[in-house]
Amino acid sequence: MKKHFLLLPLLGLLVACGGNSTSLPTTNENTENSSSENKDPLDLPAKTMTFEEAIADTTTTEHHVSIEGYVQLATISNIGDKEQTVNFYGRKNQTNGHYIYTNMPVGNDKNQMKKLPLEYDKKDVVIHGSKNETIGLNQRVKMTGLLYTIKSSTSDSPGTVYFKVSTITPVAEKDFDYSSWKTVKSFDDVAKTENNHNEYYLEGTLDVPMFVLTGWEMGLDLKKGGQTVSIKILTGDGPNQMENLEDNWTKKDIKIRNHKGQLVKPGQKVKVYGVAALDGLHVERIE
Repeated sequence: MKKHFLLLPLLGLLVACGGNSTSLPTTNENTENSSSENKDPLDLPAKTMTFEEAIADTTTTEHHVSIEGYVQLATISNIGDKEQTVNFYGRKNQTNGHYIYTNMPVGNDKNQMKKLPLEYDKKDVVIHGSKNETIGLNQRVKMTGLLYTIKSSTSDSPGTVYFKVSTITPVAEKDFDYSSWKTVKSFDDVAKTENNHNEYYLEGTLDVPMFVLTGWEMGLDLKKGGQTVSIKILTGDGPNQMENLEDNWTKKDIKIRNHKGQLVKPGQKVKVYGVAALDGLHVERIE
């Protein structure tokens, strides 16, 4: 079954889960500092930052940085003719949790993203690298550009980090160490509001619900001791992914791969790592 996503072409906003607006705003502070110093931050050397350092950055003026991570799109996107807003995550297969609101130039040249059609799927996402390489979603890249933070109006939040991309280059994949992640006392804890965006591992048996959510992610059940939790697995044919299902599918058509690329069948015990959300655990790794 081919899943399409809706693209609204008139606005420069990306509608993301949780009601967050992901347009890249500017502030008076940014404008005033730029005018007074009369310098282009892109003329300065890019400071290399880890994803964790970038997401915790609180600098309100634009500064030239280099960050590695993974590009993903939200289910519903809005696009202008010059920029596409994307979600920039720190880990492969990550589709939930903390990410950087990122603007990417639209076009067919180097360091640009091809404009999306009104209805699109993953295959329509084409990014041109700094050497005109073809880059897709969920591929590790190094991006340079201008990073800045818009301060929150509430005292309990540091603000929101934004990134304007100038160059993008594919880089080698890196394994992430999940050994420090904790589990939950009950599967019911996964969907609690206070645990939203928390990182957990769960152990249980894979099961197929009566209705399977297909598309960008596949929705399955994980069961253990009479408890059931919904898990979302990114679609694809690579490790830690599940192939999309066509119409009139049966359990024999379900193909899930663990972190080694080996097939995992419904009814098999697994250990999954992912980010908690109100709709379940969004899986990044399957063991």
